[in-house]
Amino acid sequence: MPTVAKGSRFNAGTKAEVFLQLIGQHGRSKFRCLWHQPSPAFQRGGIDCFLVTTKKNLGDIRSFKVRLNNEGKSPTWFLSRAEVEDMSTRKVWFFMCRRWIFLDKNKPLRDWKFSPIDTETPLQKYDYFLINFNRRLTEYHLWLSIFPLEAYEDKHAEKSKN
Repeated sequence: MPTVAKGSRFNAGTKAEVFLQLIGQHGRSKFRCLWHQPSPAFQRGGIDCFLVTTKKNLGDIRSFKVRLNNEGKSPTWFLSRAEVEDMSTRKVWFFMCRRWIFLDKNKPLRDWKFSPIDTETPLQKYDYFLINFNRRLTEYHLWLSIFPLEAYEDKHAEKSKN
């Protein structure tokens, strides 16, 4: 089950369709569209959970790829971090992405690939600061806790045939 956290930067959300492919030690899934309009997914500062099923076990997740269709009012997207959980084994992989996802006019299809972080290695101070600052700002700041900047948590389901 992939969970993605968008950055709180200005224009960090996207209106484009987002596609995801999981790559494991035993194979890979097909690219799956994680969002269709009018569902309000991938908003700035939000956290979205998706259920992606596959016919066979992919094993340990080695990486995942993301691509956009470059449509909509704001086709770029800032992917802050992600988490993938195998629902059968409850094993979790964490990804520190910190990347703007966009399409170049010269490359109509571009995949952005991310690898999991080593959970034995401590999180970098910069990453720790950004995650906690964002969380504390939206939870404890008087105005931002009452009127969040498009931040919300949403859950989506996507069945896949792979």
